[in-house]
Amino acid sequence: MKIEVGTSYYPENWTRERIIRDAELMKNAGLSYVRMGEFAWSHMEPEEGKFQFEWLEEAIRIFGEQGIRSVLCTPSAAAPAWLCKKHPSILRMDRNGNKAYFGIRHHTCYTSKIYRKYVKKITTELADYFKDDPYIAAWQIENEPGATPFSQCFCEDCQIEFRQYLHKKYQTIEALNQAWRAQFWSGEYTCWDEIELNELLDNQISCRGLETRRFRSRIQAEFVHFQAAIIRDKMPDTMIGTNNYCLSDRYEVFSSLDFAGNDVYPNYRSEETMMLPYINKMACTLYSGLKPGTPPWIMETPPNPGWPMKDLTKFFFWLYAGYGYNKIFYFPWGNAMTSGEKIHLSVVDAFGNTGPQYESVKSLIAEANQVLAPYPELPLPHSPCAIIRDHDAEWMYGGCKISWLEQYYKMFCCSYISLCKNVDFAEIVSKDTDWSAYKLIVLPVQNHISKSLAEKMKNFVKNGGILIMNGASGCFDEYGNQTDCIHPEHVNDLFGLEIGENMPCNANPPVFENNPEFYRKRPVVKGVLNGKEVRGTFSVWTSYLRLTGAKTLLSFENSQLAGLPFCTINDYGKGAAIYYNANYIDQELCDQLIRFATEKAGLTPISYPEDVSIIKRGNLAFLFHFGEEQVEFSTTLRGKNRLGNALHQDKIKLSPQDIALIELETEQ
Repeated sequence: MKIEVGTSYYPENWTRERIIRDAELMKNAGLSYVRMGEFAWSHMEPEEGKFQFEWLEEAIRIFGEQGIRSVLCTPSAAAPAWLCKKHPSILRMDRNGNKAYFGIRHHTCYTSKIYRKYVKKITTELADYFKDDPYIAAWQIENEPGATPFSQCFCEDCQIEFRQYLHKKYQTIEALNQAWRAQFWSGEYTCWDEIELNELLDNQISCRGLETRRFRSRIQAEFVHFQAAIIRDKMPDTMIGTNNYCLSDRYEVFSSLDFAGNDVYPNYRSEETMMLPYINKMACTLYSGLKPGTPPWIMETPPNPGWPMKDLTKFFFWLYAGYGYNKIFYFPWGNAMTSGEKIHLSVVDAFGNTGPQYESVKSLIAEANQVLAPYPELPLPHSPCAIIRDHDAEWMYGGCKISWLEQYYKMFCCSYISLCKNVDFAEIVSKDTDWSAYKLIVLPVQNHISKSLAEKMKNFVKNGGILIMNGASGCFDEYGNQTDCIHPEHVNDLFGLEIGENMPCNANPPVFENNPEFYRKRPVVKGVLNGKEVRGTFSVWTSYLRLTGAKTLLSFENSQLAGLPFCTINDYGKGAAIYYNANYIDQELCDQLIRFATEKAGLTPISYPEDVSIIKRGNLAFLFHFGEEQVEFSTTLRGKNRLGNALHQDKIKLSPQDIALIELETEQ
């Protein structure tokens, strides 16, 4: 097995002599790939209809002759000046009619028919020109779709397409009014032309806000997919993906692509958070679950993110490898001579001179090739535990308020962190993924539960799974409105309870303090988990429950709800469904609840330090120590050290921010 390393490169910036020299340096360092073209539209088509790809072809050939294959990008993220001047309607427009401007990327509208016509033309020309090039390894569509510094677009094309989307879905304006319960706040429409896209800051008609997010997600995915289809028509066997897909449903776009590209920049975090284990685990795991069974790619990451205090290139290289990334691209190869990326961590400097970063990458590739040579292939890491990431649920919860979207993400992170504390590695997957491979699944605030999802939940638990759900789940319909049935809809029998009214409460992040003053001001819950008495608090939302078969694990200790059930468990088939009656609970309480569920699922919670992570790929264990102090702990792992010297009989010893690989005697 080999972890293939690549880099981002911009041949439009350099002379032929410089490209030749860079290619030789890349070969000497052991690189396998180079990514090019994502921002070069003005150089590919300097005038309308005048295409010049010879410079790009020559660069691809120069690299190819050195054994370095190219990932070619479509340039749709950066429309040239001549196009923006000729067709200003392609520029994004905010709700007040203010246009985006040329000179920065992602300034164009994904919906614009005019823009799509030009994107189709250059993508077709590119694919046709390079379809037989033996040095093309893969294609990247766009660059970081959705990562715009401008407003979401409200241009006429977007408004028309949005109305057509709604018309197709609802058929009649009467059906839309009824589904949206539009009589509230005088929100009824008399014709389709009255409907406009929603702004995130709006606090009106949450159904329109939800459909706006769904529409924008679909448009953005279509923008990527139509380019991919052009390339696939010319090169049916090529690999196609995109990177750092933003603001939309990631599962939707990657369902029709061959790989998911992740951009990870640890150095962009604060010094205090750069090495936090849960942040780094989530950064890796978010993309590893987008195409189950298919290795994700790191399309952008900086060399030497710990500069100048320490060289963390090796740490993050192996972290990505442990999480299943078999291709890692460093951004960039050399600093740009101008613009916002002229100061950036890079493999070589702006003039192509090598330094410590280059030597670090070179030695790392050589070491990785040697260490991994005995392994023909390693399976992707797998966890028996997963947390569901449902973009639609997030949008429904968030409604029209940015603060609520941020709140949902914090609640999601709370559960994810607790899973990592108990099982180290938990997968992040779609609700549409096959759940049969998991023993424990966390389903954070799932406001709407369809009949099909309910059936999936029941089958999972019936077959022995442990399912955790919380808060105002199953309380809304598919349009984001309150349902007039028993909550949680379709699954009240699974959880053995009925949820009462939707009742918001203090929305501050919950932090429990065991003192009289806290009890006087804040709600407290208590009970016994894992044979240990626990207490905690909650915020954002709670209600009252009527149990129809579930057993109480935790109860409200104070407040108007004192004595009533807070957290319950209901046996169902061979498994059990756990519910807790709040949207957001304090981290320690969540840790205890997840530990209880982990043991209920027949899993042994981890016993090593929290700042240590152990990920297994087949019989190879990847060890990471995120902390600043040396650690030593007992282990049941048996095998031999392949990288580092961490394993000593039944002990593991790791230096600060150390990594190690252990070849296990068997898949333990």
